[in-house]
Amino acid sequence: MKELTPILEKLTFTKDSSEEEVIQEVTKAFNLKDDYQEFDLEVVFEDGTKKEYKVNNK
Repeated sequence: MKELTPILEKLTFTKDSSEEEVIQEVTKAFNLKDDYQEFDLEVVFEDGTKKEYKVNNK
């Protein structure tokens, strides 16, 4: 968690952000290359809203 916390704190997307914006921001924050095979993220926002973001490039 020591390594993840500073990265996660930099993320600025909201529940109203588009899926594309979220994926771009997260891949940039974690320095993922454009040729990643799979992206799967589940977020619970402060108001309790849950959203899932998935990409499968296989």
